[in-house]
Amino acid sequence: MEEEQQTQQTKTEKILYGFVDLVFAIWDECKNWWNIGLLSMQITLLQRKQYAKNFPEEEAEIISKSLNKLCNQRDELQNKCFTYTPHFLFLLIFALFIYGIIYINPVKRLLPNQKKNYISFNGQFGRVRDLPFSGHSVITSAKWFNGKLYIGGDGGLTEIDAITGTATQTAGIPDNFYVRDMQIMNNKMYISGFSGIYKLENLNVTSLFDETGIELPLINAISVVSDNSMLIGTI
Repeated sequence: MEEEQQTQQTKTEKILYGFVDLVFAIWDECKNWWNIGLLSMQITLLQRKQYAKNFPEEEAEIISKSLNKLCNQRDELQNKCFTYTPHFLFLLIFALFIYGIIYINPVKRLLPNQKKNYISFNGQFGRVRDLPFSGHSVITSAKWFNGKLYIGGDGGLTEIDAITGTATQTAGIPDNFYVRDMQIMNNKMYISGFSGIYKLENLNVTSLFDETGIELPLINAISVVSDNSMLIGTI
């Protein structure tokens, strides 16, 4: 165990020292290029001064020696920079390549946009019981209808707005109504249960059958054949 810890320590130290060396190498490289720029400016000024006027031989010789000295210094720095700069450029291009793969995802961005068929609520939820059902202890059915989610159960019929996620009781459904089944046809939703059958159309709820018109008021399932015909399953 101690040997493994020492080995890991040694690897960590090597990585740390290598990173520090890299930082200092980049700093030295930038400093060398900065000095090359300064030397180039000084050389340009001396050359302009040399060709601007006719100096005495002594002064012209001094300017010539200074120029040679500055040019030699610049050449030495350029040789150093041209030795290490390609390596740094390669590392920069490689880092940009990795960044593009991880964060930019060019392959996915070039794909055509796909239409999303799901409706998102305001906020995320992972379990059905996270939805704000009020008055429901048993949920028997659920339907998407006119951009809303309708939940039926022993608490009646609850409609949930797909944008805000707010849940409200559907107006026109009795308080003691027990929803057992819902079916959709021709932009109408038929709600059956205890006690009767209701139709939801254009946000209006109308009663089709109530408990006085049905021999057995508990309706377990319906199958809508047409607007004027349906099969009714009771107890």
